[in-house]
Amino acid sequence: MRVLVTGATGFLGSHIARGLVAAGHDVRILTRPAASHLLVADLPVEVAIGDILDPPSLDAAARDMQAVIHAAANMRGSGGLHTRVQSHLLGTRHMLAAARRAGVRRFVYVSSVAALGVPDAPLSPTDAAARRMDETHTWNAPPDLWPYGYAKHLSEQEVAGGAGPDLEAVIVNPSIVLGAGDVHRVSNAVVWYMLRGRTLPVIPGGVGVVHVEDVAEGVRGALERGLPGERYILNGENLRVEDLLATVAVVTGRPSPRLRIPFGLARALADAVDGAARIVAPGARPILLQLAGRYFYFDNQKAVRELGVSLSRTARDGAQQAADWYRHKLAASLKLAGS
Repeated sequence: MRVLVTGATGFLGSHIARGLVAAGHDVRILTRPAASHLLVADLPVEVAIGDILDPPSLDAAARDMQAVIHAAANMRGSGGLHTRVQSHLLGTRHMLAAARRAGVRRFVYVSSVAALGVPDAPLSPTDAAARRMDETHTWNAPPDLWPYGYAKHLSEQEVAGGAGPDLEAVIVNPSIVLGAGDVHRVSNAVVWYMLRGRTLPVIPGGVGVVHVEDVAEGVRGALERGLPGERYILNGENLRVEDLLATVAVVTGRPSPRLRIPFGLARALADAVDGAARIVAPGARPILLQLAGRYFYFDNQKAVRELGVSLSRTARDGAQQAADWYRHKLAASLKLAGS
């Protein structure tokens, strides 16, 4: 199949492109003129120059393609609600329009579990009563609490509205992605911080994590077998924050974090800091503290059943590969402590 991949010079997109090439697909990647090709330099792919926020540049990129995998957007931690919405929503709208004009038949949108919102279960110091969110869960949080998640939610609505008989659309929702190649140190930030000897506090809460290679396989499964109009959660393990940090400590050779913020204190700090943020800087919300006591656990069985993926690689394997990549690929340029 002839497939255009946006975001292919980034962490997740590069693994998606690599997996498609290995499976025999004919891949074209969309890249901005100044983008680094560090992660895809060895791949036999066609390169199209363009930008998802520049609609005229997308027509040539989509021409003669049978499918588009849209994984490009602003993944940086900076930027408020307007910045995130522009990058995600407008970029997705432009890419959908270009796909329709080019006669593309299949559109896979790489979203995030963040688009599902926050768990419905009450805040808790333990995960004893945690419930796994599935694909039926919908956005349920204030937009400015989590600009990234809200932008993904809006983009999913854009995909649903832009699909139809002439353009089959499938959505995938990865959880926190671990693995080699996260140049900007976003999804693998905890690995990077601990490699540099930084101490991270343990808060009550939990997250879903998934190996980047499992996500790449899940995206390929969505391309080849996903049902039009459906979304698929790509999650490997559900871990308490404490267990995730302990795992990262092992692979980075650092001591396990000892600073623990009790549940009551974390919530009190969240309320206090949030009140000040609303007055002093309305766009600055204490995300980490606000999420204390929430367990972002996810059910992956729909993807396993319908996409034919196992999602069985471990968080430890992903963290180990991330740590090894940072040590060997970026140590010199980024002056990794202890390297």
